[in-house]
Amino acid sequence: MKLVITIFALFLVLLSSNCYPAMQRAEELVWSCTDETPSSRVFCMAYMAGMLDAYTVISGLYPQAKFACIPETGISGEQVMNIFIKWVKDHPEKQHIPARTIVLLSLRDAFPCK
Repeated sequence: MKLVITIFALFLVLLSSNCYPAMQRAEELVWSCTDETPSSRVFCMAYMAGMLDAYTVISGLYPQAKFACIPETGISGEQVMNIFIKWVKDHPEKQHIPARTIVLLSLRDAFPCK
């Protein structure tokens, strides 16, 4: 269990590093995802795909860390983006929370485990 917590903490630290200084809050990532410029959309899609891939790997290696039950058929980065944007719009009081946290919360709410 300690290993799972350590890996998950490392995952969150890496995502919060200075590699993504403009994406510290959910509202900033929503802006990027809804901006029509190609570079913003590509960044958003890459961010979502990276979050989904990281979650899939971690939950695959450590099933006890699983908190969202993504369909076996998988989902796309665009679906993750749409789920994230809707979640933030439905919870405007949480826009200040780090984007990485909200992406994971939105996946948990969209695909709860039974």
